[in-house]
Amino acid sequence: MSAAVQQILLLDDNADDALLFGAMLDRELGAKVQLHCCTTTTEANQLLADDRIDLCLVDYNLGRGGNGLEWAQQCYRQHGVMGPALIMLTGEPDTASVDAQAGDDDSGIADFLLKQEITAPVLERAIRYAGKQQRLLRTMKLREMRARIFFDYSREGIAILDDHGRITQANRAAETLFDYAHDTMIGLFLSQLVPAFSMKLFRPMGTDARPIISGQSIHQVSCFTHGGKKLALEMSLGIVYSENDSFYTASFLDISHHINKIEGMQLAASTDDLTGLLNRRYFRQRAEQELRRSKRHRTPVSMMMIDIDHFKVVNDTYGHPVGDIALQKVAKQLRQHLREHDLLCRWGGEEFLALMPESNLNAALMMGERIRTDIEALEIKEIPEGLTISIGIAEADAEQPLKQGIKHADKALYFAKQQGRNRVCCYTGK
Repeated sequence: MSAAVQQILLLDDNADDALLFGAMLDRELGAKVQLHCCTTTTEANQLLADDRIDLCLVDYNLGRGGNGLEWAQQCYRQHGVMGPALIMLTGEPDTASVDAQAGDDDSGIADFLLKQEITAPVLERAIRYAGKQQRLLRTMKLREMRARIFFDYSREGIAILDDHGRITQANRAAETLFDYAHDTMIGLFLSQLVPAFSMKLFRPMGTDARPIISGQSIHQVSCFTHGGKKLALEMSLGIVYSENDSFYTASFLDISHHINKIEGMQLAASTDDLTGLLNRRYFRQRAEQELRRSKRHRTPVSMMMIDIDHFKVVNDTYGHPVGDIALQKVAKQLRQHLREHDLLCRWGGEEFLALMPESNLNAALMMGERIRTDIEALEIKEIPEGLTISIGIAEADAEQPLKQGIKHADKALYFAKQQGRNRVCCYTGK
């Protein structure tokens, strides 16, 4: 059975660009994709309504055809991960200003591509990566929705509790789950089995005399069986209430395998396919947390933007597979130099971005210089002349948005390139 043809929407008011990108897609993907071109957001909305679009390539500046960024953001707000993957195309060389307008969460945008640097392999790789990320996020959401329905109505292990949280009855599934012999759970407090349990977790009931079951209170808990085996459980708590009686129920589902799979999917959805580093979206989330922590504790935090010098020449001379090897080698060196609690991501193309908590400008500068010299000395058999990198460093202000620190590091990187590359420059505020 042949694979479904991927439906791609290109929203760009430049006819020449549309022809160029169409030719690139035809060269790299051929019959695997069907390209739908439109020049205005109105046309794009109509295409989305009429066709099942898998991915959108959206021009950042549409001129009179509408605002591409606003349209992409609205598309994500409306459809979320169940809608098409989104890639922004921009001819603006100042990507920091584009990032600033996009906002700190990127509004579901998987990637930003600079038009001047797009080649057929780069476009194919970006589309493949964005599609994979969208499928992972979509699968996670569907699993969560299905699991929630299943958990709400299933009853694997069930325990009946009195007003003090003591077990008065347990079914065989609960006894098997907790590794207890028949009827030996009766009389135990549930907190002896599940330390996180408390009677306060039950939702309070009103005075309605009709026999009802309260809305369930659901918690993920960790505990151990009678034999010492660790469990990850979803614990559902409810109250059966009537005029003459009320009792409490606790039901359990072993989700250890489910949790392991979810953690694996979360890892895949938060990392870059090629280098294994954090991806841009997840880096932003973690970096925002670090800035808030820095603000609370009044500790310095520095940003480091790293760019491989003349990377396009490497790709043109040795091919994209060798370029991929170069990215992996540099990523490995960066990981080895940075501390465990530093954040490191592939920011896009040949750029990497690091956030270093509790590091002032001088500490970051020394770290950057060590990285630069080690990369310069790195031997890569596929690239006889070796590699160099340029680094821009800025101390982030925890009182300012994350995008401000990124912008300053990007300016320092631009200055390092102007000065001849293969050097480390710091943002001084000028």
